[in-house]
Amino acid sequence: MKFQKFIGAARLGQDPELRHTDGGTAICKMRLVFNRRVKRGDMWEDSPVWIDADIFGKRGEAAAKHFGKGDQIFVEAELDYQEWEAKDGGGKRSKLSLFVRDWDFVGSRQGDGGSVW
Repeated sequence: MKFQKFIGAARLGQDPELRHTDGGTAICKMRLVFNRRVKRGDMWEDSPVWIDADIFGKRGEAAAKHFGKGDQIFVEAELDYQEWEAKDGGGKRSKLSLFVRDWDFVGSRQGDGGSVW
């Protein structure tokens, strides 16, 4: 089931993985982390939200080439929600992920002394 458009900036939680379908289509798989601010008592803290993202075709190949763990990325994507029955009989499982339609660089590589935003 497809949902509405998602737009946001995130960091890569690990290096991207580039795979190809039997037909030769590139699929770049990324694990992204977004920070959201939550108030705990009188203090505000960052709370990480992890989400998987897939980028297909030439955009996926380019993303795999240019990004690594810790880098920031700006994505325009569709949210995808999936449900299935666990194979071990453990009931229903679900997952929210992103189908990235477009991406852009945010700042510079982490730790290189350049601008972050």
